[in-house]
Amino acid sequence: MHGLFTDEMAVYTEDSQGRPVYNYMYVDALFDYLISIGMKPFVELGFMPNALASGNTTIFWWKGNVTPPKDYDKWGGLIQNITQHFTERYGADEVKTWYFEVWNEPNLSPGFWTGTQEEYFKLYRYAAQAIKSVNKAYRVGGPGTAGAAWESEMIAFCKSNHVPIDFISTHAYGVTQGYLDEYGNGGTVLSKDPMSVSSDVLQSGKEIRSLRILNWSCIIPNGAPLIRLPILYMTVIMRRPIF
Repeated sequence: MHGLFTDEMAVYTEDSQGRPVYNYMYVDALFDYLISIGMKPFVELGFMPNALASGNTTIFWWKGNVTPPKDYDKWGGLIQNITQHFTERYGADEVKTWYFEVWNEPNLSPGFWTGTQEEYFKLYRYAAQAIKSVNKAYRVGGPGTAGAAWESEMIAFCKSNHVPIDFISTHAYGVTQGYLDEYGNGGTVLSKDPMSVSSDVLQSGKEIRSLRILNWSCIIPNGAPLIRLPILYMTVIMRRPIF
């Protein structure tokens, strides 16, 4: 789900002394409903609350802030706090069945992330360590990129820096143009390659045991409201360990 930390969810503000103030009223209403209908949340951690953001660059009409945090310790504190809140509200056994994904498509810049790959890995490290500090059995991963990007780099970073990672996530759209068309000016150009989606999965399968292809098939052009192309969801489990 996009926008868990956008300001309309009222999750994070700071008091006059700059101390974090957390509020989960709207988050609780959302997750209570998901649980009530038997769904297992796939929790996307993003975008940046404006009070925690280092800049004011946003995406889409709902103004998701796509800048890195101004303070990574406060970012980690937010992730630790909401993970602890989920645990207290739903129980550790339930939360163990969820997946926590850090951010969305950070390789699309400008777009969903104004920082660098190195800054994304730092964002991920703080989030992953915060989640594991609550419960080591909770599952966390990323990078949630478009087009199977950054997978090998993500694995190498986590391995060399001893950062926990339980799954790799990515999106495969089967297009040659239109990964991100915020204003509907460019449109979507479908790939003629029948393996355009499957090749991303096969490429990833060379070294990944737990892979989550979250978005696949065609995307919905923002400028074409009458077109309804499917964005489907699937899970692929590979045999090899992540590292």
